[in-house]
Amino acid sequence: SFAFALAAAKRAPTFEQVGDGKHAVYRVTYGSEDLVYALPLVEQLKGWRRRAVHVDGQQLPWDAVFGFLWCYNRRLGSYEPERYCFGAEGEWQANLWGCIQAEMPFRAGAAWLTWGRWLNEDGDWQFDRERILHGLRRSLHRYRFCPSLEMSFVEDVVSALPEVVNPKRDRDWRFVHGWDGGPTGGLALRYRERGTVIRVTAVGVAPSGPGALAEIAKRLKRRIDAP
Repeated sequence: SFAFALAAAKRAPTFEQVGDGKHAVYRVTYGSEDLVYALPLVEQLKGWRRRAVHVDGQQLPWDAVFGFLWCYNRRLGSYEPERYCFGAEGEWQANLWGCIQAEMPFRAGAAWLTWGRWLNEDGDWQFDRERILHGLRRSLHRYRFCPSLEMSFVEDVVSALPEVVNPKRDRDWRFVHGWDGGPTGGLALRYRERGTVIRVTAVGVAPSGPGALAEIAKRLKRRIDAP
């Protein structure tokens, strides 16, 4: 294992050795954008106790930097690697952001679709983009060094969310019902079903068809490979 790891390290142009024999210390430096070239070495270091990783001069826990590796390897072995990060392996993971670790899927029941406010009683909904972006940055922090993650793309998608959504006028969106209005307040709705008036509270919106995704992709001017 040591011989293979040392050979992998020596292939890097920044390889350094300090000391000799049992007291030797080996060091390799990578830019964050070049971390993909470090992965063969990282694979050889699995299970090692005497290993360390520094970011900008600060030593961090190994998994704080390379915690993405298990997911990245699954991507490489998936049926559709280019769509894997958008949740192609499971509908519950389908997302806009290009990372299944965002924990913010694009489907009914996702909490982030209730982050916003009602502009009026007519049903105009405005997303809280600042809160959504904060939630994404928090979820993705551990995976920030993944070669497949583009935080600039994530930020662009947040900016491409519709300015205002109103399911009464847009069939690609629907109301999300809740027991109460929650911290941002709810919207009282009434439906007539089989002669009975049903009163519900809307706490957000959710996509009701592929048109919602197409709308965001059009504003983004870039393809989104979500399932």
